[in-house]
Amino acid sequence: MRNDNESIVQTRIGSLVIWEGWLFGPVAWAAHQNMSYGLTYWACEAGTRWPIFLVTLLALGVAITAGYVSWRLRQSAAPAGAGDDRTMAATRARFVTTVGVLICAISGTGILVETIPVLMLDACARAT
Repeated sequence: MRNDNESIVQTRIGSLVIWEGWLFGPVAWAAHQNMSYGLTYWACEAGTRWPIFLVTLLALGVAITAGYVSWRLRQSAAPAGAGDDRTMAATRARFVTTVGVLICAISGTGILVETIPVLMLDACARAT
């Protein structure tokens, strides 16, 4: 149990949670790419693209949620004082969570960019 003066980054679970932005954003992007590719043939046969859009919304939701959690953890990792170990841990945590927010933003952008061909092209179009 932590007291009010202890930051989330100084707990054992908190030291692992700050890395979630680094993990969940890229995993959502990779899962979106693989699932969208796999659903393309089914979408062609079924004549609908809604499953691909559903996967896009799900992946985008994961990336946005991971970015939001990283942002909230960044705000809770305020430096305690100058020159002590808590300040160093908080500074490290702020860096990790800030990069986690950026990674999630890049992953969300990648998910949206991968969706553009679904909007523009027919699922049954083949390269000749």
